[in-house]
Amino acid sequence: MGERSEGSRDLLRRLRRVFGLIRRIRPERSDGDVLWHGPFFIPRAGEWWPTRFLLYRKELYCTVELGWSAVTLVWEMDRGRVRFEAERSWSGAYSSDSQLWGRVFGQVERRLAGALRNPAAYNRRVARRLPARARTGRIKRRLTWPGGSRPPLTARELRALESAVEPGKRAEPWRRLSLRRYLETAAIAYDAALPELRPLTPRKKYQSKADQRHGGLLDLRPTDTRAFEAWYDSRDWLGAHPWEIVFGHPHGILLSPHHAAGAWRFFLSVDALGLYRDAARMAIALAAAGVPFELTRAADVVAALRGEDWIEIGPFRGQMTLDELEERRRGATSQVSWDDPPCLVAVR
Repeated sequence: MGERSEGSRDLLRRLRRVFGLIRRIRPERSDGDVLWHGPFFIPRAGEWWPTRFLLYRKELYCTVELGWSAVTLVWEMDRGRVRFEAERSWSGAYSSDSQLWGRVFGQVERRLAGALRNPAAYNRRVARRLPARARTGRIKRRLTWPGGSRPPLTARELRALESAVEPGKRAEPWRRLSLRRYLETAAIAYDAALPELRPLTPRKKYQSKADQRHGGLLDLRPTDTRAFEAWYDSRDWLGAHPWEIVFGHPHGILLSPHHAAGAWRFFLSVDALGLYRDAARMAIALAAAGVPFELTRAADVVAALRGEDWIEIGPFRGQMTLDELEERRRGATSQVSWDDPPCLVAVR
């Protein structure tokens, strides 16, 4: 957006006033670039969206978080102009333009001025008025499970999972690995978590559940260990997903071989939360079979399956909303550990 139009000049005048005020607020960090958390932008009753200002070299990045979206205006200070950055938008409710930023800077300027006159009173007012749906916090995962529902794993399975972690690490590595042995190892995992696959051959099991981008794995001679090692060490399979034995998004369950010092071990990993239970049952079976493997992020997986890890609550991307929490488990809102509302502190 050029600086010649009246709208551009007015926006720049407001922006300069806001920057003069924000510099009187203690920054969140000042090592290299400088970051300030500003006042809330309130487009309508009940909607409070945080603002932040990042000074990097000669540019000021002004951002408003809008739930699952964010809009950013960049002030090119040495050129005396602004530009609107591409937004991360999931709802499309707001677009980064002069009209929106005129409203944002108008509110931010008024609230900054009030905060600087009496920071303590301003912060108390924000804490008192901040709507619950605009707040962030966390809650134990088990408190989000619907009342009366069963945990993902039984107590016996959880004990077996915890007992499987160390034996898998201590198991003797393998000196040879072939396509057949890899598929047979994957079949142990499949049979433990997906009983409907048991009648199939190891290859058919893999083909039915794995990511289809095998990178040449299935083209190898089944019992040729040298060919497997040469193909593995060549890294020709990079960019494919031969080890993703259960497809998922962004990744499912991976059984990844690792070759070092002439020996083979495996890493069992899972990214998608909905596949944690299957991965846990696979780990138990692999340990029982004496497979040398390590469950990646084992403590995190166990904590999630026990429901002892924390889930973020709030209106932003990756968080569970209050409405969703109440829908899952009525009354759970009272168990949320809320974050303290942000405070503006004047620089002395």
